[in-house]
Amino acid sequence: MSLNPSEIGRIGESEFSSLCAKAKYTINSSTQDDHGWDFLLELPSRHPIGVNTLNHAVETIFVQVKATTSRQPKTQVKLSNLRKLATSPIPCFIALHLLNSEHNTEVLYLKHVDHTLVEKWLQWSAQHINDKLNTIKKLIKFDKSEILLKVHQNELDSAIRSAVGDSYNQYLFDKSKLLEKLGTPQGKMHFTLKSLYSPNPLADLFTGALDKVQLDNLCFSEELYGIERPHPQIQVTGPAELRLTPKSFDKCTIYVTDPETDIEYEIPGDLFLPPTDLLHENYKPMRIETETFAIQINLAAFDQPQSASFTSKLEPNKALPITYLANAIPILHLFEHTQEPCKIKIHSEKYGPLQASFNSNSQDSTLKEASKSAQNLCDFCQLKNLATPTHATPQQIADQSTAISFLWLVAQRHPKPHGITLNCTFEVDKQANVACAICTHICLGEHVLIGITINVGKPIPSDLTQVSISDITIHDVLVFSASDVDNKKIKDSMEAALAPYKASHITHIFRMDF
Repeated sequence: MSLNPSEIGRIGESEFSSLCAKAKYTINSSTQDDHGWDFLLELPSRHPIGVNTLNHAVETIFVQVKATTSRQPKTQVKLSNLRKLATSPIPCFIALHLLNSEHNTEVLYLKHVDHTLVEKWLQWSAQHINDKLNTIKKLIKFDKSEILLKVHQNELDSAIRSAVGDSYNQYLFDKSKLLEKLGTPQGKMHFTLKSLYSPNPLADLFTGALDKVQLDNLCFSEELYGIERPHPQIQVTGPAELRLTPKSFDKCTIYVTDPETDIEYEIPGDLFLPPTDLLHENYKPMRIETETFAIQINLAAFDQPQSASFTSKLEPNKALPITYLANAIPILHLFEHTQEPCKIKIHSEKYGPLQASFNSNSQDSTLKEASKSAQNLCDFCQLKNLATPTHATPQQIADQSTAISFLWLVAQRHPKPHGITLNCTFEVDKQANVACAICTHICLGEHVLIGITINVGKPIPSDLTQVSISDITIHDVLVFSASDVDNKKIKDSMEAALAPYKASHITHIFRMDF
């Protein structure tokens, strides 16, 4: 016998009410809604009520109950209801009864409206902001992790308590903060850079080669739930002037001047430079045809945190300046701005998380000591500091890996080279099973050795400090060089410095001029 949606919904409502009664929940159900009901449930107190807990909120949750005779765990929900679930300050759930041929609940699903769903459903609502939300339905799917093992009051109570957590008050606080954050506009800067003197004026701005740059086209906007609109506080469009002052590794101030009004906007913020895989297999030697230099800045100039992003592209067939490094390791613009050790945190898509630290005022003596210590592989690599990746044990690395890839950094901004101590930690590469940690100084005259790939001729032992120099062969070297240094000089310098590591058989030199 087939049932209409109202009858199907009434069965779900009845069975869910029975479960709640057995769990000793106080039930407040609403009127019928298509083939489901809204339930406001008060949960029994977990602890005896005392003087110190009288001010604690009564644990109340909201559940929208649906039922279906379909074998597929999915249901249509009005967008207005999804928004109600997302914005309600209390824990919210959707329950779905899958009815069998006898119209009894065979499987019960319970979906918790967590932080991810709150954001997703508010984005859906924003996309239909000019429509009537109660006329739009969205398909909500359930997965196996949301199945209650038994259609039983204990299973229901356990699932609800697990989602709410140990502290109901903390849950309410966290959700209110999430809704406040999602309702805060995120500002964005969009502009185009052009210069007659440099293919990348933004890079020159960061290294101090230019004090300011002229922007041919500038616009500010704010984004809320994925929808952009003109920024209400920064009224700048068209040409403008940009200055930027790095304060520390992760702090900077942006100054934007509107030439028409002569108003200068001061925007303090946090600096984040997205990583670039310097050892990518398709890396082109000598020249990069087109490269994007992207910087993300989280602005803090207004009552609520803002964010900004801007990009510039190198012109085709132009030499790649050394400031391209800032796209992967944001240090060059800091050499003249800090005397304190700086910490770098990068995430490489290929090599995983990278952490590094350096001191910008290192002296030549430090460089000499470090170069000397580089003759010893244990000192050179500091492999005993290897951080175990979360998804691989040292023994798994030892069994599977035949390669160590790492980043080797030395940068030169002044006539006399300054050494940099770099401590790197790489996560295991999923394809090559790569893992290593390095602490070293290297300087090759007037040019910069940036990265190498080495192979170990046998499986890496679990105690990586036991890797012998004779086991290592260097294959690829990435060099940042002054434009007037020829390739032969670079190769001779590298082979002399890296001779203990079979460097005489280098197969590739990837060179970037600056």
